[in-house]
Amino acid sequence: MSKAYRKLTLSILATLLLPVAIAGTASAAGDTTSRPTLVSVTVEAGGSRSTELYRVPTGMRLMVTQTCHEHPAMYVEIGMRGERISYNGHGCTRFDPGFAVEGGQTLNCVNKSGEARTCILLGVLENSPNKRPGARFYDVSASAGN
Repeated sequence: MSKAYRKLTLSILATLLLPVAIAGTASAAGDTTSRPTLVSVTVEAGGSRSTELYRVPTGMRLMVTQTCHEHPAMYVEIGMRGERISYNGHGCTRFDPGFAVEGGQTLNCVNKSGEARTCILLGVLENSPNKRPGARFYDVSASAGN
């Protein structure tokens, strides 16, 4: 992994840590649900193969905020159906406010470059109110006024 790529990853993590820390301290006393947790995963995928990046635990939801990969022949996908969620050739795809992946789903780093290269996943793991597996976008702007 290049030095510039590491610096980018560290700056992204710093941006994500503050909101997670604030959200964690704002939970109500006596709340039995687990607090949101920052997820930061880096894997090296061998050339011409798919490598598991992260499996979302059952009963949880991962709000993916960013995926990164080093080569245009790489991308991040969800599960066996192969729903591709990263684009832009190489570099990073950012989701604002987030892309929700429900418990039981696996995110994979697909590498068709022919050389071992790196994928990065950043997000926040939280309890899921949904009982169905899958991935979906949430429009939080509509509920912000409630």
